[in-house]
Amino acid sequence: MDPAEKDNGVCSKRYQRDYISHTLIGNDFYLQYHHRNPRDGGFTASIHTGNREIVVDNRYAFPYNAWLLQKYEAHINLEYCASIKAVKYLYKYVLKGVDHATVSLHRQDGVALNVGNENQMDENSNYENCRYIGASEACCRLFEFPVQQR
Repeated sequence: MDPAEKDNGVCSKRYQRDYISHTLIGNDFYLQYHHRNPRDGGFTASIHTGNREIVVDNRYAFPYNAWLLQKYEAHINLEYCASIKAVKYLYKYVLKGVDHATVSLHRQDGVALNVGNENQMDENSNYENCRYIGASEACCRLFEFPVQQR
């Protein structure tokens, strides 16, 4: 199964999209972009992969920004979203913090290299080694903005 598919075989990224004569704002506040039907002059192409032939059309087209594509030499999926979920996602993403890990070193014979009891945690070193507050989170904390935390 493709990683983008849900259990029912439907793409979780909302592709393949429906043919639409003009761009609309959907019930979930995502834009439903204009995808012309091949009968109305839309594009169709055949892609050969191995011994299979896949026919694609305008329903598989995705939005992009030519300036960002050229500047960063990478595809950036850029879509308009008018939902309050976008604001929630923005705060969640910006304030999520950095990835970190707490590790323990062992010799090849399995003996721990930690000094003292391996089960005893040094909370101060754990805090110093694994806690990082970025600029956006620091600003929110300094100004005491009411940001929801999990």
